[in-house]
Amino acid sequence: MLRLIKTQNGMTATTTSTKRKSRQRNKGTSADRAASVDLHVVATLEKLLTKARAGELTGLMYVVRAQNQDHGVGIAGSYINDVQSGLSAFSLIYSLLGDNLRAQQQT
Repeated sequence: MLRLIKTQNGMTATTTSTKRKSRQRNKGTSADRAASVDLHVVATLEKLLTKARAGELTGLMYVVRAQNQDHGVGIAGSYINDVQSGLSAFSLIYSLLGDNLRAQQQT
């Protein structure tokens, strides 16, 4: 199920799976979770946060994937009111992912 949530600062959407969440809730220790941390994701978020705090970012669009395979999406800042720019940015991401998929299929 996809749930769209409009907040004061933007809009987010999340997919949820109750069965999956209840199974995942008690699985693994904190050491297991720490071992599965994707350092590239952490570094990317830290870099974006630094730029946002410095006022270098005016808009943000994101898609996240949790360990339990649930997804979340959201937009914030200038992309909310500048729909044309938001769609252009989304189009670019869509194209880059398509290029990546085609390259994977060729190997």
